[in-house]
Amino acid sequence: MILEFPCKVGKVQLTEDGFIRIKKTLGPILWQSHNQFVTGFTLQPHGLWYTMIIYTQVQGSYAVEIVSKPNYMKLQPYFPMLISRQ
Repeated sequence: MILEFPCKVGKVQLTEDGFIRIKKTLGPILWQSHNQFVTGFTLQPHGLWYTMIIYTQVQGSYAVEIVSKPNYMKLQPYFPMLISRQ
């Protein structure tokens, strides 16, 4: 695992084999996409927390609830070619 941080349903993970995924804490992978298909991120404020929206070429968008801004910022260096929209 290259990077992992908590979200509402479990964890956001960035894997060595090139995937970003959302995994339940004690369960299956809920969503994943290969990094090459990620086209952008958006961070939307909701009180003290944020909803991160991941945009992909193949699957459209996926909303990840309850993400902290510091954790969101940790993800950005792994996608330097993308523009983060906040």
